[in-house]
Amino acid sequence: MNNIPIYLQQHEFEQASLLIEALPLDEQPYWKAILLYYRDGYDPAVSYCQQTLREDSQNIALWGAFGWIEFEEGALHRAHTIFQQALSLGWFKTTFLNSISLATQLQDFDYVDSLFTTHATAITATDFQPSEWDVILLCQAQLARHQQQTRDALHLIDAINFLSPEVFLLRGHIFRDQCLYTQSMLAYQMGLDEYPNHPYLQEAFQSVLPLIPTIPSGVHALLKSESNSPHAMAKVRGYLERVQADLLAREASSPEVQHLTDALYGRNRPQPPVGYVEELFDDYAERFESHLLEKLHYQVPRLITSVIENRFSSTQKASSIWDLGCGTGLLGVAIADYTKTLIGVDLSQKMLDRAKDKGCYQQLIKADLLSFLHSQECSRYSFPDVVVIADTLVYIGDLEPFFTALHPHLSASSDVMFTIEQCDGDTPEGFQLMPTGRYTHDIGHLKRMFDEIGLSLYKSGEVELRQGGGVWVKGWLCMARKSS
Repeated sequence: MNNIPIYLQQHEFEQASLLIEALPLDEQPYWKAILLYYRDGYDPAVSYCQQTLREDSQNIALWGAFGWIEFEEGALHRAHTIFQQALSLGWFKTTFLNSISLATQLQDFDYVDSLFTTHATAITATDFQPSEWDVILLCQAQLARHQQQTRDALHLIDAINFLSPEVFLLRGHIFRDQCLYTQSMLAYQMGLDEYPNHPYLQEAFQSVLPLIPTIPSGVHALLKSESNSPHAMAKVRGYLERVQADLLAREASSPEVQHLTDALYGRNRPQPPVGYVEELFDDYAERFESHLLEKLHYQVPRLITSVIENRFSSTQKASSIWDLGCGTGLLGVAIADYTKTLIGVDLSQKMLDRAKDKGCYQQLIKADLLSFLHSQECSRYSFPDVVVIADTLVYIGDLEPFFTALHPHLSASSDVMFTIEQCDGDTPEGFQLMPTGRYTHDIGHLKRMFDEIGLSLYKSGEVELRQGGGVWVKGWLCMARKSS
């Protein structure tokens, strides 16, 4: 039977037909449909599929052949529907491989995920060829990228045997997702070494070059003046190969690149590199509020404000509230009416400039949180009634230095209200640097750490903080005080 595809591709239809007739009766319809398509064309093959399926609607293999024919004709959505019908009847290896490939191409990742779940037992029990395993691994890697499981996606790519253009593209796209543009460019470059004229690799390679500030303007000018020129592309690629070590070295000095590389490869550093958070939010300040509120449906200000409202009012105000990591003042605007004094602290001057425009803070201080808490200026302030830390601790891994520094500035009645992202499972460090560049925290570890430094986590509740990747990010809204 293995020779049938070869005979069909070589148009040796008599030999293929003889082999098909020798097959068991239940296997013949699949290959007869494929033979008709190669020999007689689309219409006779589809007519055969439709007529035979009216007589035997449970023939999984023939449904698969029908879908393959539609795929070959470019009717991708029709093929997708037919593959779904086939696999709803049960397991057929070839149809499964075709279906996950097409569904991935159509970015129907919910269906891809359901196929891997539904057929997990059959996948484990089936004897796949190495090339077939590569199809499975590539689709799983693309699914993992879609689900923002970046490290899993890279591990799956590393397990692929044959490096097709799609493998190089996916690796480059993953680096680009993480803003690691030089690494992205090099992944596309490696793909072009193997597949010099691949249009999608060429397009991806050229599209990432403007995002790398260290690439000279002459490179962009050459590609612009000689667009679609193989000669110009060869000159650019040759130049970049010569200087790639220097490009990587210069990019590696960037705090953002250092942190995102750590995040991508699972290096669980306790703090981001110096300068990362300031650089991130200076760049983010202009679109910060619209992105959080309109795209991510940011919930944290509403959650914290609802707690503040239960304790204070516009007539019975807090004496002082500290907003640590105040950003553009999203939370400050909401809680300003409930306090006589509102002090904001943030590392990013551009964020503070926007907070100042809101006019809700009595004082704004540019400092990282630890420097502020250790400063003489901080020691001169009276004890705050409330310290709010909204969506800020996600940029700190090891929280012990921060809360240890905060402890002396709290009275027995001071409340500390903060949010953290939930950590899946226990980690030895109590935190996990995620591919997003943010940290998740283990609340059990946090409670134990609080006991050691003299704080009490007296209230915590699971909340949805914002959306990310189309799903809600789970977190904790926490209340702490000095231990009695």
